Amino acid sequence: KKPEFAFSPLEMSLGLYLGWVCLSYFWSPVDLAATEYLGRFLPCVGFFLLVRQEPREGAVSGRLKLWMGLAVVLAFYGLSQKAGLDFIPLFDQAGSSSRIFATFGNPNVFAAFLLLSSGILWVPLGSKYPLWERGLRIGAGLLFILNLVFTQSRAGFLGYGAGFVGVLFFLRTRISKEWKWGLLLAWLVVLGVGAAMALQTWNRPTERLELWQGTVKMILAKPLQGWGIGQFSVNFQPFMSRDLADRLLKDHSFAEHAHNEVLETAVELGLIGLGLAVFFWIRLLGRSWNRWKAAPDPEGKIHFRIAGLTGALVAVGVTNLFDYNCRLSGVSFFAWISAAFLANVVFPPDRVKMGTRPGMFLGLFLLSGAAFGLFQETRLLAAVITENPQKDFLRDSSIDLASKQVGILALIKAHPENSGYYHELGNVDAKLGKMEDSQKAFEKELELNPRSSGAYLNLGNIYLLTSQGDLGKFQLARECYQKSVELDPDSVEGHLNLANIYFVHKDLKEALGEVDEALRIDPRNATALSLKRQILP
Repeated sequence: KKPEFAFSPLEMSLGLYLGWVCLSYFWSPVDLAATEYLGRFLPCVGFFLLVRQEPREGAVSGRLKLWMGLAVVLAFYGLSQKAGLDFIPLFDQAGSSSRIFATFGNPNVFAAFLLLSSGILWVPLGSKYPLWERGLRIGAGLLFILNLVFTQSRAGFLGYGAGFVGVLFFLRTRISKEWKWGLLLAWLVVLGVGAAMALQTWNRPTERLELWQGTVKMILAKPLQGWGIGQFSVNFQPFMSRDLADRLLKDHSFAEHAHNEVLETAVELGLIGLGLAVFFWIRLLGRSWNRWKAAPDPEGKIHFRIAGLTGALVAVGVTNLFDYNCRLSGVSFFAWISAAFLANVVFPPDRVKMGTRPGMFLGLFLLSGAAFGLFQETRLLAAVITENPQKDFLRDSSIDLASKQVGILALIKAHPENSGYYHELGNVDAKLGKMEDSQKAFEKELELNPRSSGAYLNLGNIYLLTSQGDLGKFQLARECYQKSVELDPDSVEGHLNLANIYFVHKDLKEALGEVDEALRIDPRNATALSLKRQILP
């Protein structure tokens, strides 16, 4: 068979945007960071294209029902978090214990998912719309609103208001007068709750304005082509004001993104890439408006679908003016799926048959792209598996360790004040499995040379490798690593060891700070990049 696929002018717009994103990989200063981004972004676009290939009514309804079931489960889980029943650590731990986040790791990301799910509630899932189904939808809507309140997301409430207004505007001729007043009253209640919550949390610290100022400077440094995809977090530090850097010293996670999708796209893809992204989304949303005006829809089915999906995307778009939910976070997948559902309504694709050779070429192109991505992902995974800093100094060499130990002991006997010989002895004892003797050797080295960062580093390794769950030894290991990086701030190994300690104890902000320090010294360090992926939500 000749391959066949669905295609429309919208896919042409997406192709231009996607092509520029992939092209930016080649001028990205840190290629592994670019690969990490592409590894998350491309599957989302791929699912968009897959949904576009099968716009049948039954398939769409089945997917939306699955989505709604998942959303309800996550909403109940969010309420269980509010009740104190939880087992997933919160990413933003400091001062945010009262905010819920379900399985998304961050309250603002969960709020964006709730906005998308609220839009789905307006979409008809069948030819009939029985009363019991309406009741379930209203109940799910109230459940989502309650979760949104508990996320305490100011941007989420602002997005909810914008999306709700958009839905009412689209459906102003489809809703009876009684329902209009009821919905307006519900909207005012929600906004009132949101305003009360915002006033209570208004003093919650934020440095967004100063962060945006630094982001604008970064844009002006490379305005046309940008810095390359996934490069913001690893290149932003020089553009951060000293005052902001000092205040964010204990909250490195805040400066991992620009807290504004438009600005961050301009940083990474330049004004050209930003223009292509805006062109795609404006084309989709603009066609929604035109389709709503032109489509004969006596039952209101198309109008309700356009209103719900458009309102959801607008709501998430508003939140992304203050946060970063559409590309790398878990909600990105749902945003692209929503866009595909909307595109199937307003941009019906044509079926294009391909010749055998073009089809084979396209298949080989996709296969090679997948192989390249798999290779890069394997590099990051190999870094986690093979590069264990705590065990590096335990690896055997080709030299007879027992003979080497005898030689070092002879040198120590002749030169007892030479701290370097004790360092070598500690390394050899560790490789021989004599951890207590190794610890004593490093402690003796520190008596002779209190400023030996390597001794503190290896002593921390000894404590960590022999801890076996002993919290006291974990604490000693952390103190040794802290002292090591204090004496040698440019030690990548020291910062990564300290980051691992923080990561194990769920102190994610401190762990991220140490990883960032390691990447500042060695931006291409695969171990640091892989650990950073595990830390960020």
